[in-house]
Amino acid sequence: MADAVEDEAYCSQRQSTMDKLLRTKKHLFSDRINFMEALEQGKAMSKKPISGPRKQEPPVKTIKEEPKNVKATAAKNELSSSGLRDSLNMNDPFGLLPGETVLEHVQRVTNLVVMSQSDRAVQGVLKITTYRVTFVPYDSSWKFGSFEVPLATIDVITRDGLMLLIACKDLRTIRLAMHDAYTKKKGYDQLPSTPDFRWLNLLTLRMKPPNIIGALFAFDYCAEKKNRLSGKGGPKEDGWLLYSPVAEYQRLGFLRGADAYTSRKQNADPSMITWRLLKNSKFRFSPTYPQLMVVPSLMTEEQLVQSARFRSRARLPVVVWRHPVNKCILARSSQPNYGMAGNRSEPDRILLRAYRDSSKKNSNGVTPPLHIIDARKPIATKGNRLKGKGVENSQHYDNANVEFMGIANIHKMRESLDALKALVSPNAVDDGDKHYHKRLENTRWLKHIMRILSSARRVAEVLHEDGASVLVHCSDGWNRTPQLVALAQLILDPYYRTIRGFAVLVEKEWCSFGHKFADRIGVGKDATDQPNERSPVMLQFLDCVWQMTRQFPTAFEFNEKFLLHVSDALISGLYGTFLYNSERERIFEKVWERTESVWTPVLENPGPYRNPTFRATNHVLYPRANLKRVVLWDAMFFRWDPERHPDYMENMDRSM
Repeated sequence: MADAVEDEAYCSQRQSTMDKLLRTKKHLFSDRINFMEALEQGKAMSKKPISGPRKQEPPVKTIKEEPKNVKATAAKNELSSSGLRDSLNMNDPFGLLPGETVLEHVQRVTNLVVMSQSDRAVQGVLKITTYRVTFVPYDSSWKFGSFEVPLATIDVITRDGLMLLIACKDLRTIRLAMHDAYTKKKGYDQLPSTPDFRWLNLLTLRMKPPNIIGALFAFDYCAEKKNRLSGKGGPKEDGWLLYSPVAEYQRLGFLRGADAYTSRKQNADPSMITWRLLKNSKFRFSPTYPQLMVVPSLMTEEQLVQSARFRSRARLPVVVWRHPVNKCILARSSQPNYGMAGNRSEPDRILLRAYRDSSKKNSNGVTPPLHIIDARKPIATKGNRLKGKGVENSQHYDNANVEFMGIANIHKMRESLDALKALVSPNAVDDGDKHYHKRLENTRWLKHIMRILSSARRVAEVLHEDGASVLVHCSDGWNRTPQLVALAQLILDPYYRTIRGFAVLVEKEWCSFGHKFADRIGVGKDATDQPNERSPVMLQFLDCVWQMTRQFPTAFEFNEKFLLHVSDALISGLYGTFLYNSERERIFEKVWERTESVWTPVLENPGPYRNPTFRATNHVLYPRANLKRVVLWDAMFFRWDPERHPDYMENMDRSM
């Protein structure tokens, strides 16, 4: 009955979302008509702030017909679709993707390239499509003037006179001006003429990012690619087929061939823990967990249900990895629900005891204790106790130790990234800034990265050095928990250092176990929709992986471009891998059928993503988490700064 009620509620929520999507598409069509009517009839948009979702049509007021003059006629010819056909920049390097449609071309747009010493105004053609905004300079030799930004990557658009300021989720801010406004000294601060003001508002309307996931370009992109590949057998490598839970758990030794759904043998040692797959059918155990999970064979369905009820969000402790030699296991969960009365759960205690007993006994014949790694700070658990939650009481569990890692919450991480974004802006610091390192330290970004790395190393050390099983959790088990368990496996298991293995790791620990991509990244949402839920959790994980590739440059098959590809995919709205908040939602929305996987282009053409110095090794890779070893990821945080590029001065000399 509970499942039926839950599914009915989800169906109702989905129907509401689909209705909203239909309304959005109607407004997109209506916006297109209004845009063309404005070009022909002289309508202007309201002076209302221009960031936010397309929830309703902006108010339109009629402008009195003015005598035709040279300026108005020129503006109309430049901005109208028909007037552009013969004047488009033919050196457009971006092209069009399958399913991508051009909405508008605009001539004589100025891109203000911000630099530390001075700014450069670059004129060119702005193109808006159903997927992205691109800008191509008239002077093709000016390498830093062009850009492309997916609509889904745009966060907020604001206006400063005749300037458009486009703040993006990838840390860059794009500044655009109309009709040479910026090339005239302080020209964009003057009151705009009616045509320029109209174009700014209308173009802004076209650049607003989709505020519904179903309206993202990923769906049109996949549909058109399938249409083009119809009868040709589909893609050579389909990223959606890369991860198989059964195959991965067989690789880890939990399941054996015909015993795919139970590893218990008739002649097995009864003292040894055996394993089976738990089917989370209709997501009855947990709506945010995957459909298949590994649990001890001795646990009954009812005991597992009781354990799930004892855990926040019903995210019970389940196994994700096993050490190939000492057989200890790595498990993950959410925090316990003790209630205000401090209740206990016998099934939860039995489950954790089974995880402890999976470890081999030491030379003294003693089983190592279970280590419960709580990613939070101790003070954070005190606040949760007031809500009836918190951390395990080691006295309630047999031979278990609790350790706190002290990783900050999502709000502190968001504040840290905001501070870092302000610091890495091209005009925020120059080469002579003596306070740069102090300002970088004050962002606390590198301190957070070091804390995450050292915590993951601690998990790996307990598993490898102590031969003890580990349970990792934070509050709900979908932010700091995947950071630690995924990094610990990267430290210990060489398979995950390959391109395919890393993709499997991300699919397993981040996608299937319900990291809230939609809430944390905000793709398909308006900037004002739950802003406190935003946090760079996945970006921090990728940063930590990059730190490891820097410390062990030959141990990883993939290179920096691969990590940047994954990072860009988080916010581009081009692939379906990181859409929605859980596996359940992606299944319900048929993401596997309707979108392309982020891994597909990598598998089809792995060359650009391979590390040419890769040498496979089975060694454990313990990262060093100190300021001598952990540095700012330049290719991520400074890639939009033209002064960081080697041919910067060549372009500067040409533009003088």
